[in-house]
Amino acid sequence: MKLSRRNFIKSSISGIGISTLGMSSPLAQAFGTCEPKQYRALIAINLSGGNDGFNMFIPRETASYHEYSIARAKLAISIDDIIPLYLNDDPNQLGLHPALAPLQPFFDLGLAAPVVNTGPLLQPVTKTQIQNDPSLLPDKLYAHNYQSQIVQTNTGATLKQDGWGGEGLDLVLSSLSDTSSMYSMSSSSNIWAYSRNITPNLLGNSLPPNFNFDGHQQAEDLFNDLRKTDSVDSNIHRQFFSTESLRAREQYALFSGIISDDNDLGFPSSDFGKQCRRVYQMIKEQAQLSQAVQCFSLNLGGFDTHSNQLKYQHNLLDTLATSLATLFSKLKDDGLADNVTAFTFSEFGRTLEPNDSGTDHGWGSNHLVMSGDLNGGQVFGQWPSLVVDGEQSLSRGRMIPTLASDQLHATLLNWLGVSSDGLDYLFPALEKFNPQLLPLFTSCGGGVDDYQVIPQSIEAEQQKDDEPPIHAVDGQLATKWSAKGLGIPFTLHFDKPHQLHTLKVAQNKGDQRQYFFTVEYSEDGTVFNRLTEIITPGNSDLLVELPLGSVSAQSIRLVCNGNNDPDDKRLREWNNFRIIEVWAR
Repeated sequence: MKLSRRNFIKSSISGIGISTLGMSSPLAQAFGTCEPKQYRALIAINLSGGNDGFNMFIPRETASYHEYSIARAKLAISIDDIIPLYLNDDPNQLGLHPALAPLQPFFDLGLAAPVVNTGPLLQPVTKTQIQNDPSLLPDKLYAHNYQSQIVQTNTGATLKQDGWGGEGLDLVLSSLSDTSSMYSMSSSSNIWAYSRNITPNLLGNSLPPNFNFDGHQQAEDLFNDLRKTDSVDSNIHRQFFSTESLRAREQYALFSGIISDDNDLGFPSSDFGKQCRRVYQMIKEQAQLSQAVQCFSLNLGGFDTHSNQLKYQHNLLDTLATSLATLFSKLKDDGLADNVTAFTFSEFGRTLEPNDSGTDHGWGSNHLVMSGDLNGGQVFGQWPSLVVDGEQSLSRGRMIPTLASDQLHATLLNWLGVSSDGLDYLFPALEKFNPQLLPLFTSCGGGVDDYQVIPQSIEAEQQKDDEPPIHAVDGQLATKWSAKGLGIPFTLHFDKPHQLHTLKVAQNKGDQRQYFFTVEYSEDGTVFNRLTEIITPGNSDLLVELPLGSVSAQSIRLVCNGNNDPDDKRLREWNNFRIIEVWAR
């Protein structure tokens, strides 16, 4: 949006001194979990229209690519054209759409990472649960405007009007002596940037004309009359317009010294390239603005690709990649990359199954995060089975998310400085997910070492002589513990409290059944508290990782509640573990 004189004056005072949350509010405590930086900037990039994230990141492993190519049919990217990524613990060998090739070096450096199969979720959910209870689906799931508003606010029973970016910044600013730090660079109004106390500065791709009177004495006299306090002190409206007008010239002088309209910085000439150039200028010169935190709202539209998707998406992803590569190259050279995080979002993904030359509206999708503080070199989230109408998709390959967009967005705000209390306030559905935050950032504990905790003793019922509890922790896939019944406890005691974060289990017929159990923890080995409910994925009889969040515990108890054997109901009360591993950091 081109910045008019009126919008420039209006936006220059937005957010100043009107926060409703003071330092005493628990929601306003900044940097509640992450190690604070001197300065941080968050860049939200709206791929509006619904980006096809499963052609953005693509598996290269033989079986996974075969599954992908069958599902995508004529929209499948040739395996020879996929840009390889060499990520740790990535059995699917994910790669990039060829148009994203400029970003490959940033993945190699750990400055970029994929966040996979994410989308709005009311709670963790399976296809069977959705079929039994359609109310578990987010409302108006495939509607552009509705889903765009959900992903920019939070997933709930009712729509919110305040974006999580604006509200999150409001919480951070309420504990800082900071002013208007939210900037909207795009030509459309992203809800993400707004809250009741935050109105973004609308910065276009060029400066407006200078604010002057061109020698008109009457206008100059009227302007100077605004300085007379006796004419404004008694009227709040005159005070407001006086403040706007008197700051206009000062703000124009400040911003014109920061924002350059020439393109000697080397950014692409596209509209999105110009948005990234403006972001870079504002970040580089943030010290002049005395801002400890900045947020930027960008927009790249055109992703509603119902036809000719291969051409349109290629061009859009090329625009995204070349602009972000230029931005982060410059931030890295200036020593600012550690202080900046950029991420993409979109209202929904698209169907795996083509609609002739395009795709229709879907659900789960994949997104990109870039930061110098990123705990890179890995995939965040669980890559799904890309089978049209399979167990992890609805009709025509609408993928069921396994990672809630609220989890990703809460992690980003936590990095920016919002405390756990603030995150609970902004994302009320977050309490249903475990973990609530992702280990995206090294400064938030994502880069610390993990280790396996060896149990000192085991408590469990033994029903078969040849399947004792010790078989669950002997590290052998050929042996197992088993017991029949519901509510069967299996308890592991450790030498001392450890900061547990992941449970790894292998189960007999784990590739054919889903197993159900409740996880409880104890700090003293005596009193147990519920931690989370687990439903295993049902796609592997080898070790599968089950996140626990982060909890200090000396004992952990798995209360087993059978399985969903598809062939024999008589087997559904049996529980077993071939291997159990508990990991801590």
